[in-house]
Amino acid sequence: MDKKNIKIKRSSLTFLGWTTVLCIIPFVFSSDYSRHLCINALIYIMLAQGLNICLGYCGQMSLGQAGFFAIGGYVFAILTTKFGFFWWGSTIIAVIMTALVGFLLAVIGMRARGSAFIVISILFARVVRLVALNWTDMTNGQAGILSIPRMAFFGNQLTSKLSIYYYVLIFVVIIQFLMERIIDSKIGRAFVAVKQADSLAASLGISPYHYSIAAFTIGAAVSAFAGCFHASFAQMVSPEMADFNNVMLYIIMMVVVGGRGTIWGPVVGAFLFTFLPEYLRFADMLRMPIFGLILIFLVLFVPDGFIPAFTKLTRKKK
Repeated sequence: MDKKNIKIKRSSLTFLGWTTVLCIIPFVFSSDYSRHLCINALIYIMLAQGLNICLGYCGQMSLGQAGFFAIGGYVFAILTTKFGFFWWGSTIIAVIMTALVGFLLAVIGMRARGSAFIVISILFARVVRLVALNWTDMTNGQAGILSIPRMAFFGNQLTSKLSIYYYVLIFVVIIQFLMERIIDSKIGRAFVAVKQADSLAASLGISPYHYSIAAFTIGAAVSAFAGCFHASFAQMVSPEMADFNNVMLYIIMMVVVGGRGTIWGPVVGAFLFTFLPEYLRFADMLRMPIFGLILIFLVLFVPDGFIPAFTKLTRKKK
């Protein structure tokens, strides 16, 4: 068996293994509260993948993913509550509109690159939050938009946490599969080349500018998709969806601690940073200091993230 077939077989087994683990998780955490957290973790997986393709694979630090998350959620909420659009129609329109915004922002911002682009992405998320706060006719300002329709399957609204979990899981698995296909393709290899050495990539005929735009646009679309699911699950949207501290900071930690530039790193990071803050509530006032110390420990001793560290460990054993 040649190396290519071995790689495909290994990748398929890894994908099947992780999917099986995700299918079992709601039976390990069987309470409604724990399953609620599991659903949030699945939504954060989508959101983290939106950042991962920009940062992990293309090497572009974007601090504006929360802005795309908010745009997706708000467009979905406005279309379903104010204009009576059906669920999937609203989702498709929200994703397309957000991807277009991401494309336009990338076309303008990617010419700056580096620290200048990071500042542009931060300002973008800030503008989204200000629009959500002040365009009260559409967004209801600080109060947000309430009574957003629940997810439905063949016209039947999903009410139990278990059914919602598996419904969201279907799309998480699809996104994971598509991300894996993209990264294994010519486009994905170009992303990695741009990340590793953009000047060398340019000398090989790979345009860092154009491929960075492509990664950023894909990331915006995936983040918007997560925003639609969040809006439907929470049945509300608010300006805090675009907030750096409440959303963006956690996304970065999920990607970095899980393992940036890996397909399954955001999965580990999403579950870790969804459950850990909640299960530290017993510490009351010390919850955030303890959380901060754990994060420092992880960054110091697992700098590449859990998935790369685990991969290195298994290779050493062999």
